[in-house]
Amino acid sequence: EILDTLERTKPWLRFFSIMGFILIGFALFFGLVMMAGGVINTMYGINNPHATMLPIFMGVVSGIISLAYLIPSIKLWKYGSGILRTLQSSSATDLQQALEQQRGFWKHTAIIMLLTGVLLVLVILAALFMAPATPA
Repeated sequence: EILDTLERTKPWLRFFSIMGFILIGFALFFGLVMMAGGVINTMYGINNPHATMLPIFMGVVSGIISLAYLIPSIKLWKYGSGILRTLQSSSATDLQQALEQQRGFWKHTAIIMLLTGVLLVLVILAALFMAPATPA
């Protein structure tokens, strides 16, 4: 019964892993497009930091965030592979290795979630303190 449950879980692991890889690819591509836009604006002599440096910065941030999500996608893929090995061998060692990949997925997901929360708070604080004062 446990092996049957694992077998029915494997396609969902593959789906989420592949979707993760696809979305990482899109995020990296759009990060490069943003950076290219900032560089092109600089080449045309636009001296507005919002039109030059902000897109470059956002592209770099997009790339870093994308790469942070790469590890959980890999862990999910390896978990699915571990389930396949377990189904073929019925070995407790293969099951333990598969579950270790699952543990690694949740560990990295929790780290990303915590870092995202901290970053969100910092962005909100920066926006509050850097916002120009508007007359009443």
